[in-house]
Amino acid sequence: MNKRAVAILLAGLISSSLIYSHPVYAHNFGGDQSASFLAKVAEIKTEINLLSKHVADSEAVDYYADALSEYWNANDTREMGERNKLLANEIPDTTNSTINDAKAGNQAAVTADASQLNGYLDEAVPVRIDKDKLNNSTVQALAVTFVLKEALEKYVDGLNSTVDLNEMSQMNMTNSSSM
Repeated sequence: MNKRAVAILLAGLISSSLIYSHPVYAHNFGGDQSASFLAKVAEIKTEINLLSKHVADSEAVDYYADALSEYWNANDTREMGERNKLLANEIPDTTNSTINDAKAGNQAAVTADASQLNGYLDEAVPVRIDKDKLNNSTVQALAVTFVLKEALEKYVDGLNSTVDLNEMSQMNMTNSSSM
């Protein structure tokens, strides 16, 4: 009698676990990856909005097109596709459309594309980052750090300098006086 009760209980337990299952994703992204993605979204939004303001300048369009290709690549598309295939297609397609419209000098289309891309990126954040990491202050602070690091790198590039402003040991404090 006990063996029969155990078998029925075990069968019921297995059946209930099959009925009440949670979706399984390919993998969850860690804090650094989540922060990196948040920074990437902020950087893409910045570059795309700057692109929309410089449609008439072909050199600026080329610069922003190059920057955008640096921020979103095939790996990002693949990772987004693990969770949302529509966004995995729409983000690179809309980015390319925006760049092509900018190269053609079509300001109205660039503005519309930029708005659409910003919407897709806003949708991508909660799809790509789990809610607990999205609301984690450490992840948010790390994302800000990544954005600041990128801004410092662009600043140094703009100055044609070889100094790495992200490396404190390279900063020269020659005019500091002691109190």
